[in-house]
Amino acid sequence: MKIQFTACLLLLVLWGAAAKDTYSVREIPAELLVNSNAVVRDESERFEIHDVRNATYSYRRAVTILNKKADAFSSVKVYYDGKSTVASLEGAIFDKHGKLARKLKKSDIKDYSAFDGYSIIDDGRFKEAELNFPDYPYTIVFEYVVKQKNILRYPTWAPLPGYNLSCQWSEFEVINAKDLELRYLEKNIPANVSSEIDAANGKFKWNIKNAPALMYEAMAPHATEILPLVRTSPTRFVTYAYQGDMSDWKGYGQWVYALLEDKQKLPDATAKKMQEMVKDCSDDIDKVRRIYQYMQNNTRYISVSLGLGGWQPFDATYVNEKGYGDCKALSNYMMSLLKSVGINSHYTLIRAGSNEPSISVDFPSHQFNHAILCVPMEKDTLWLECTDQKNPFGYVGSGLDNRHVLLITEDGGYLTRTPGWTGHENIQFTNARVDLDTEGNATAEVEIVSAGLQFSRVDALLKRGREEQRKRIYNFIDIPQFELQDFKVNANTGADINGLEEYQLQLRRYGAAGGKRVFFQPNLLNKNSNVRLTSESRINPLVLRFPYLDIDTIEFNLPNHCHLEFVPENIRITSDFGSYEVNFEIEQGKVVYIRRMEMYNGTFPSEKYNEYIQFMNQIAEADQMKIVMLKST
Repeated sequence: MKIQFTACLLLLVLWGAAAKDTYSVREIPAELLVNSNAVVRDESERFEIHDVRNATYSYRRAVTILNKKADAFSSVKVYYDGKSTVASLEGAIFDKHGKLARKLKKSDIKDYSAFDGYSIIDDGRFKEAELNFPDYPYTIVFEYVVKQKNILRYPTWAPLPGYNLSCQWSEFEVINAKDLELRYLEKNIPANVSSEIDAANGKFKWNIKNAPALMYEAMAPHATEILPLVRTSPTRFVTYAYQGDMSDWKGYGQWVYALLEDKQKLPDATAKKMQEMVKDCSDDIDKVRRIYQYMQNNTRYISVSLGLGGWQPFDATYVNEKGYGDCKALSNYMMSLLKSVGINSHYTLIRAGSNEPSISVDFPSHQFNHAILCVPMEKDTLWLECTDQKNPFGYVGSGLDNRHVLLITEDGGYLTRTPGWTGHENIQFTNARVDLDTEGNATAEVEIVSAGLQFSRVDALLKRGREEQRKRIYNFIDIPQFELQDFKVNANTGADINGLEEYQLQLRRYGAAGGKRVFFQPNLLNKNSNVRLTSESRINPLVLRFPYLDIDTIEFNLPNHCHLEFVPENIRITSDFGSYEVNFEIEQGKVVYIRRMEMYNGTFPSEKYNEYIQFMNQIAEADQMKIVMLKST
């Protein structure tokens, strides 16, 4: 007990000695405080590869938290599973003067299952530690070591992992086994990054000093496209009994193909059932549709992440018997069902997610997080998401569209792309009839047709119960006072996928009555708000990711003994970012408002940002225009 006390006391002395003045806020260069919520004071990342199966990852980071926006740095999660173990985890907290305030205790470290709510088999766990301090700024230090085996992915060094974060010092070191080849990719490397590369002796080192924070800007490129990073990856690797080579995508695909071998066998009864099911189909697309719907109706998504199961799917017979599987297993199962009727398809790896960055196509490595199925057809290619039991057949929604994917074939892996959507495919057509009374109240019958990525909102509605649909519709409709009297939501899931929404609305005081006049906005449902400049001098390019076309046709019927006193002039605005047009058609007793707004996608230089803001604010102003109705005496 005396020895343990002496050891702890010595460790505290060492922590304190190491931090003397080092972690004082006064020691932070002034330029690192600009636009920063936190400053990485000292970071060291070391990856030692012992052999093709085993490695040790050591990490230490001291970060000064300047305000509550950076509180996430006060905790750490260290993941491990059947392929890794956490050898140590330590931490400490220092006040603004650099004085040791508290050291992490063993009782502060919690151990949790990484269960995601969908897994039936998952050996993933994580150790979590959190250190809080009442007064800003303060400094948190965490240090841990993880022993790894059966390694498929090597670390990526990102000394500035996000916006509004500066770095005083960060170092990344890789010690490679001499009989192995390390591959690395440097991206966005600034002048203040130094490197020492001695590939012959397996020594690689990068560091960065006094890197200022990059302020977050709306509609900027993904952080991985701007901030410095170094990706590392093995060339030759072994996971359990499976050997692979990542020197090119073809070799990586061959490793994945080996994981799939002998996994497509189906029970004879199921194969015969599929053949019987499609015997009267008019073409192969109809066959794929029927089998896809069968798969959706007879399976559900459950994750499996145990050992090799994190990369290898359950075989088709297992899924057929149990009725569940993860993205790998369900894609493999769908491939097997199609194979039973003579239709070829390809297991496909993708990095899915609306906010996920694109993969580095020039750096073959394990960069994927999802599996889907590619079905080549004579005139087109079908892409099937197999984990969503309500996904329309062939619909490629947000998070899967316009992404590089890796097709897995017998010859290996081949990069291609999922289809993207044009602005004329991402459409929303709104038609409405609005009957006004003399006090500005109204009733409205609305019909909205959505397609492309704009269908995603309708698709999400269709996956909810009626009461949840009602809540979401109330959130969607931007009218100050209204009552949703009735609604219908349907989808056409044929060759042209689109959604149809029908609303019956009661609008209280839609128009403002004043004396003989009633003022009302003709833009019923599709108003833009003013956009303010986030900075006078923008740094990053402007990225518009979502092209679309909206056309609104709103017919306003006037009550008896009323006529139009003022109708705004027609408007047309054009720019490099899109176009906007409003036209009015006036007939006896009614006025029709026709609004057409089209937005383009693309990347524009930072100098165009003010022009974009001006364009959007012109639209916002036009969307607020009013018509004046006059009551007859």
